[in-house]
Amino acid sequence: MYNCTPETDGGLCGGIDLGGTKIETTLFGEDLSVAIRRRRATPRDEYADLQDAVTAEIEWLRREAGSV
Repeated sequence: MYNCTPETDGGLCGGIDLGGTKIETTLFGEDLSVAIRRRRATPRDEYADLQDAVTAEIEWLRREAGSV
């Protein structure tokens, strides 16, 4: 687990909650309040689909944050 703090991470932090029925991705602001959040169904049939979904969520976080 990574401890995200504005002082060490440039003000923005992201998190992915991977569950059996949903994936919830959240970008947190400088004060660790929720800046933006989205949810999608967790792919359950193919492992490759699950990998693709998590990769897509990471890419979404990067786009929304404006950085890596």
